[in-house]
Amino acid sequence: MSYRPILVIGASGQIGKTLARILGNSCIRLTRQQLDLSKIDELEQELDKYDVSAVINAGAYTLVDRAEQEESIALKVNGYAPGIIAGWCAKQAIPFVHYSTDYVFSGKGNKPWMEEDLYAPVNAYGRTKRKVTN
Repeated sequence: MSYRPILVIGASGQIGKTLARILGNSCIRLTRQQLDLSKIDELEQELDKYDVSAVINAGAYTLVDRAEQEESIALKVNGYAPGIIAGWCAKQAIPFVHYSTDYVFSGKGNKPWMEEDLYAPVNAYGRTKRKVTN
């Protein structure tokens, strides 16, 4: 059986850098310059270049305040791209891990958020992270 690495998307960000460091030589690191998540029409074709055992998406549009003016770009990166990547992984029969944010919730309350809690994003960033679709 041949060795297949893990693909780490968003490898220059905080989470991606940490994951890439932990995974070491067992991963392929892709930065924003190598895989632009806003180019959703090209994503599957770009992913087809890699023979990997899993994909971890730590890439995101994280400029919370600027997302109010650039919601369409944030939606491509935070909403559509993860759905496309998930679909590609399903076709490859490989695991997909995606990082999101607590901004998809209202911020009210004093207990940890659970996946089954009601979503109530209060800004464009939260809305785009909530709308994972393909």
